[in-house]
This record gives sequence, structure tokens and C-alpha cells, in this order.
Amino acid sequence: HSQPLTITGIPAADASGTVTFRVNVPGDFATGAHTLQITRADGTALTPLAIEVVTAGSLATTGASLPTAAMLLGLGALVTGGALLLARRRRVGA
Repeated sequence: HSQPLTITGIPAADASGTVTFRVNVPGDFATGAHTLQITRADGTALTPLAIEVVTAGSLATTGASLPTAAMLLGLGALVTGGALLLARRRRVGA
């Protein structure tokens, strides 16, 4: 287990139970897979979450990067638009 970090100032969850916050970990904290365990002030532990600690300036691997996703979305829109245009021209010419 990692050395526990005490984090203060976490905002209260909204009506749907969602809370968002950032945590800066010490520079010597081990990178890689960790488990985030949030404990209420009364000592009740919430469901642990699997997280990945990465070095500063890098992003954890969470899926497609924005440029790749945007490129694929744009390509899909272009293909769909071309197919619709072709279908319309065929109907008008018939």
C-alpha cells in the first residue's frame, strides 16, 4: 500500500451524488496503478476506485485522445454526408 495522503477541502457531492476535485500528489509518489480510498469524516469508507498516477505533463491512458476522436468523428460525418448527397442525386436523376 502507498503512504496515505490526507486531503482536505473536498467539496460536497451534488444532488446526484457526484463530486469532482483535483489532487496533487507529492513528486516522489510512485507512478502506476493505485487505489483511491475516500473515507468520510466519521470513518466510513466509500467504494475504492482504481486510478493511475502519472508523471507531471503526461496524461493517464483513458481512451482515445481528442485529436484521434475528433478525426474519426469528422471522417464519419464526411462519409455520411457524401452518402446522403449521392443518394439525393440518384433520386433527382431518376
